[in-house]
Amino acid sequence: MADTSPPSAQSLRLSREGVVDYVTRVWPRAGRSYADGLTELRPGYCRFERVATELDERPGGTMRGPLLMEAVDQAAYALVLGHLGDAALAVTSHLSVEFLRRPAIGTLIVLAHLRKLGRTQITMTCDLHVDTPDPDRPVAIATVAYSQALLG
Repeated sequence: MADTSPPSAQSLRLSREGVVDYVTRVWPRAGRSYADGLTELRPGYCRFERVATELDERPGGTMRGPLLMEAVDQAAYALVLGHLGDAALAVTSHLSVEFLRRPAIGTLIVLAHLRKLGRTQITMTCDLHVDTPDPDRPVAIATVAYSQALLG
């Protein structure tokens, strides 16, 4: 039976494994990406990793911007699913990325934080890091909003 209580920023409806299973079931082509990338999920937070390949490299050893935006959107969707459960029709309504410095090729790490869980919109911020050469300095920051007719 489906949970009919309003979603809460303090609790998850789906665990990390639940999000991976759900995405694999409703969006099979993306399932592997979530299984490999979603490394942590807890109330208000998720960590998503993406290993850049030679296809993600721009001249000069720079990670291409669309890869960063895609990883941000994947992290945000995982956080939405974790808090809402079955929310396949929740859609990105806003995604803004500010590039702070050149992202070298490596493992992209997105740290997504829930900022507001409203009735019709969820707002998150993300810090993006690359595992080399300086993993403590973000390469970009992002703001993401997801909406659905009625989230609660």
